[in-house]
Amino acid sequence: DVLREIDRLEKGLGARKAVKGARGGAHQLGELSGLPAPVRQLATDALSQGGWRFAAFGLSTLPLVRDGGLRAELIRIEPGAGVARHDHGGREYTLVLQGAFADGEGTFARGDLCARGPGEQHRPRALEGEVCFALAVSEAPMVFGNILDVLQKLTRH
Repeated sequence: DVLREIDRLEKGLGARKAVKGARGGAHQLGELSGLPAPVRQLATDALSQGGWRFAAFGLSTLPLVRDGGLRAELIRIEPGAGVARHDHGGREYTLVLQGAFADGEGTFARGDLCARGPGEQHRPRALEGEVCFALAVSEAPMVFGNILDVLQKLTRH
């Protein structure tokens, strides 16, 4: 199964990137192996559709579902890394699947749900230790305030 998934991830990489893609694909699949099966399947499918997107240093997102303004994405945050301070254009629900993060309002570990909405600014940062994986479902894009925050938003699609 793993080799089939690696082959699927390699498609579209081209001959020069095949070895690097196989190593990267195997690493990505290994990291996802600890996630709940339904999320893991969505993530595996999303990896074959385009893969992780850079969101900030130490932070990547993997779009899983888009339905109108509603979107679900898997977020991968390296220990100590995080998202710039931001507000929300709608409700956002973030379920921690692995690791933990703190956002200035609380600390959230595996199985915890962070719910934020308009007017509830926060700055999520992964705690030291292990990579934090979270499933985020949002009604609208994040709202960034200062110029550094705006630069981060430009890297998010």
